[in-house]
Amino acid sequence: MQNLQFEASGKLKPQSAETLKRADEGASIIAYTDGVTANGRPYYAYIAVKPSKYREFYERSKARESIRLGDYGKIIVYGYETKPPSAVVQHMRDKFGFDEEYEAKLQAEVARQRTQFSIDQEEKRLLDIVAMMKSKKK
Repeated sequence: MQNLQFEASGKLKPQSAETLKRADEGASIIAYTDGVTANGRPYYAYIAVKPSKYREFYERSKARESIRLGDYGKIIVYGYETKPPSAVVQHMRDKFGFDEEYEAKLQAEVARQRTQFSIDQEEKRLLDIVAMMKSKKK
């Protein structure tokens, strides 16, 4: 996993809209969603979401808001069941490397890197104080 960038506050730095738009040209984020259609029919779907639209897709999906899946990217596979059949899940793993646990792993990695970032910031702060004190003694 890549090194993440943090603001001085420790908050994760978001990618710029321009960077995300450029990423749309050659990348997508494979996402899974499920829910109920407007007429009450259950569904599941795997979608190749455009990076520039992922945050909105994620937030609206998590809030269980009504969305048009095609507005966010290409629908890879879908069905009208509450969960995908095991053959579909295996296909997504094999063909796209889809990992159902990726979000949890990513959150753990962000927490790990944020902790290290805070440790590094505190160490730099202490070294700066020591350097300042040494310069005052001279």
